[in-house]
Amino acid sequence: MKKKLEKVLSFLLVFAFVIMGCTLTNMKAKAADNTNAETDAATDETSTSSEAGNVVKIYYNTADGWEAVNIWAWTIETTIDLAKNPWPGDAMTDEGNGWFSAEITADEKIGVLFTDNAGGQTSDCKDLEPGKTYWITNGSEDLLNDSGMGGGVSLTMATEPQAGWPEGPAAEEATTTTAEASEKTDSNNVMLYVIIAVVAVAAIIVVVVLTKKKKGAK
Repeated sequence: MKKKLEKVLSFLLVFAFVIMGCTLTNMKAKAADNTNAETDAATDETSTSSEAGNVVKIYYNTADGWEAVNIWAWTIETTIDLAKNPWPGDAMTDEGNGWFSAEITADEKIGVLFTDNAGGQTSDCKDLEPGKTYWITNGSEDLLNDSGMGGGVSLTMATEPQAGWPEGPAAEEATTTTAEASEKTDSNNVMLYVIIAVVAVAAIIVVVVLTKKKKGAK
């Protein structure tokens, strides 16, 4: 009987160590994969940023319900017009939800303004740097343009997107990420509980065997 108990004990201990080893290996592998993924993402981002070093990416949201938006751009220091077309400039791409986008190539800071090609326009928005992305929205007051082309609604410039903006964080993505993290945590917890249970059973068997041996010795 003692030999059978010893065999069972040995088996349980080996089983516990095997599970523990597999769990730790798996957790280390996942951590390594996450680190590699973050490194690759950072490398790709750096590469993309380097390639687009002289491009200013602009998103503009018209709160006035404009069906189309044209952008007029110029360099700040050299005052060179950058539009490919005559006034009111180049048509922007409709991104949906009131957002329009354009990319301007420049070697220095630029200024921009927007029109609806039907008489409506904004004030100037200046000092946009090459290699960066900007999200521009309407302000709360009307300002005059330096170009002398009349007044226009003021603009607010952001360098980081808010939730729901183009390239910005989406609520669904955040929820999915949280759910995935929760599932991974639950999986790891289950494995730990299994290991604890096996070790506990093994410990109980050890106590039983030692107790019987002591009684036998008496």
